[in-house]
Amino acid sequence: MSTSPSLLPDSRRSHLPTTPDEGLRRRGLPEEGVERPVRALLPERALEAPGPIALRADLPVGAAIEQAVAEGALGRTPLAVVQSRQGARRPHVLGDVLGATTLAGLRRLVRDDPEVAATALREVADPPLPQVGVGQDVDEAWEALGPAPAAWVLVAGRVVGWVRRARLEQFRTPGVLP
Repeated sequence: MSTSPSLLPDSRRSHLPTTPDEGLRRRGLPEEGVERPVRALLPERALEAPGPIALRADLPVGAAIEQAVAEGALGRTPLAVVQSRQGARRPHVLGDVLGATTLAGLRRLVRDDPEVAATALREVADPPLPQVGVGQDVDEAWEALGPAPAAWVLVAGRVVGWVRRARLEQFRTPGVLP
């Protein structure tokens, strides 16, 4: 029996960057040659902020709500659900982000079923948001968004904020497929 590795075709081939620069822009690196980068859509000084509020995946939902309120979360602002080993309150490395949620969504879950307050956040969180690079073109970011309501914004592979669907839609080129 052979123990040599086998290579299988990757079904995600269509999602691979077509150029090295495109792949780097998706991670929030160079912006050269990009007329309308995602950076231009962010509020002034947004990249100086600490990034989205991060909630540990092992927190009970009730405690996650308390933490989000204490850190100033607004109802529909995306909150990052991060690996429990993550010590910082704000995520830095995209790999630490396991999911997303909102304060309004968590409150609705508890209102509908008060027992959910004791459930670990990882059990009720939504999948992670798609990610777009700060140097990515608005139309590329729109395509990466898919049906999600928002996307994490990356700088050098780190989550620094988010951009909402409505904001991208305002600035995308008409005729780019939804």
